[in-house]
Amino acid sequence: MRLKLLVDRGRDLAAAFQRHIAALGVVDQMKDTGAIQLPASPGRNFWEVLEFRPDGTVLETWKTPDVLGLHPRDVSVFATDSTLTQRAMLAVRNQAVLLKTETCRAVLYADRAVLFPAHKTRATLRIAQQVKSAVLEALMAESVRGLEGKGRRLSVVAETVLNDINSNFSNSSGELQRLLPIQRKLTEVQQDVKDLLEALTCIVEDDVQLKRLCLSDRAAALASVPGAAGPGAVAGKRTHKPGFKELRGAEGGYSRKGDGAGQRSPAMRMAAAILESYEFKLTAVHGYLSELEASMEQTKTVWHMQLDHQRNRVLRVNLLMSIASFAAMSMTVPAAFFGMNLDNRLEAAPGMFMFVVNCSMGTGLLMGGMVYVYYKFGPKRRYKARLRDMRSLRDLLVFHMDDMDDVIQEIKQRGQVTKTEFAQIVRELLELSELLRMEEHMDDFSRTHLQ
Repeated sequence: MRLKLLVDRGRDLAAAFQRHIAALGVVDQMKDTGAIQLPASPGRNFWEVLEFRPDGTVLETWKTPDVLGLHPRDVSVFATDSTLTQRAMLAVRNQAVLLKTETCRAVLYADRAVLFPAHKTRATLRIAQQVKSAVLEALMAESVRGLEGKGRRLSVVAETVLNDINSNFSNSSGELQRLLPIQRKLTEVQQDVKDLLEALTCIVEDDVQLKRLCLSDRAAALASVPGAAGPGAVAGKRTHKPGFKELRGAEGGYSRKGDGAGQRSPAMRMAAAILESYEFKLTAVHGYLSELEASMEQTKTVWHMQLDHQRNRVLRVNLLMSIASFAAMSMTVPAAFFGMNLDNRLEAAPGMFMFVVNCSMGTGLLMGGMVYVYYKFGPKRRYKARLRDMRSLRDLLVFHMDDMDDVIQEIKQRGQVTKTEFAQIVRELLELSELLRMEEHMDDFSRTHLQ
């Protein structure tokens, strides 16, 4: 009986297992290759791009890196999810120019241009409207315009925060934390400008790269080479996919160092002029951002100096209050003396008690007033004297640097002088120098306007 139950139990388990496998249907699904979606490899990237053709038409299509002729090392440059740290790139490959900035990305050929969508559709539309006339110039113009706009908007925010901080240095040190996100964004924009500047400089200063940048001239030169344009000349040595995966040997002299600047072709000179104009604009943007960064650093320095001054002032007041407390304790000595029940001739003196009380209170008020006056007006007087000395030194270095030789010569003639005599010498020589300058200005004015 037990054996029969075990056999029945085993049959039930086997049937259930078969039903479970049938329910999974793994074997049937393995036979259906369409049901299995393999993960896309890096070579299967599809990008939605705008292709500008020689006849003036614009086609919105999908392209792969193989169709565009991109080398595997350049695929990450145009990938949207790439972690590439290079923010800007201007490189020339065999038959195309790769351009990447913070605003736009594009691949430029001799007969067409492929534009990748920008972060904003408005920027893509603006580039597409201009790209028919001058592709490279339009892309560089939009890139520079975007960086200038970022720098301008960032400067407005930074100046507003800096004015708020500089207006009241008595705020807490937490006010400086408002500059941290601005400084991070400023560093990001500066890095974008720096990368684009380096990319432009590498192209402009290298005649070989500049010659390779002129794709139309290169196409004409390759077409003029005997056998270079024939289909049998490169049969079996190159792919027939559109792009720029060409043999380096087909470029001829373009792989060598370029000629001197005086032998540049008109297309090379035009390309160099375009790139140099935007290089100057980027240099101005970089200088403006550097001035903004220097202003922020100066504000931080002044703020830290102010905090150090406040800390030193608190320590000084603490010391003065300790001295005042010691003085207040010393004022209790007379009261303690009279409260010790010692025999003296002043116990029965009329008015002695009130005299001691008034003297103690007067001494306390006098000490408190002296401490307050020293705390309130003492440092200001010394700071004003220091500021006056700094202004005097600035005026001497800026306006009277030429008069220092006369001052030194006069001191050498007199020998050792006191501080008062030195001040008198400087004052007399400066007055004499001012008179001489006024006479020279009058002579120049009379010769220019009265003759």
